[in-house]
Amino acid sequence: MVDIDALVPPHATPEQLKSLIRPLMDLPGRFWLAMNLPAMFWWVLLAIALAVLARVLIYRSSIRYWYKMKAFRQLDSALARRATAAEICILSENLLKRLALHLFPDEDIKNLHGKTWASFLISSSENNSFPQKIAGIIAESPYLPEAALDRKIKAGVITADQVASSVRAWIEHNL
Repeated sequence: MVDIDALVPPHATPEQLKSLIRPLMDLPGRFWLAMNLPAMFWWVLLAIALAVLARVLIYRSSIRYWYKMKAFRQLDSALARRATAAEICILSENLLKRLALHLFPDEDIKNLHGKTWASFLISSSENNSFPQKIAGIIAESPYLPEAALDRKIKAGVITADQVASSVRAWIEHNL
């Protein structure tokens, strides 16, 4: 412990006291830096963490946007070349399966086929609004010959535009 009385003579003049106090007057600036440097470090670290988080979120949303636009381009190009409803169903099954594998990694999508795949498409759509006939035909499309698939589509009175719009709505809802 420092004895203040030993530092200040009992009969000091005001000039002597000012000369003793002058070195202490610089201390607030030095103390401010010493006290606030750790706080500034944490603020900088927080800013870096927020920047990284923002970049990750932007990257994830851009990947989802890219998947969505790629799927829409494939559907639009098939419709533009006047593909049959059977071709649209096969394309849609491939698109939906790939997107579902990406979007639902915790579920066992790769083992879904037939009625279970159709029920998954319906349940994962907005308000279960995916048409059951279209989901059933899309789910069976990889396993049927094209002639049998065409007969099923004609029996269900389904057009390529209906299939494409249902698939587009499913993708919009899930991406």
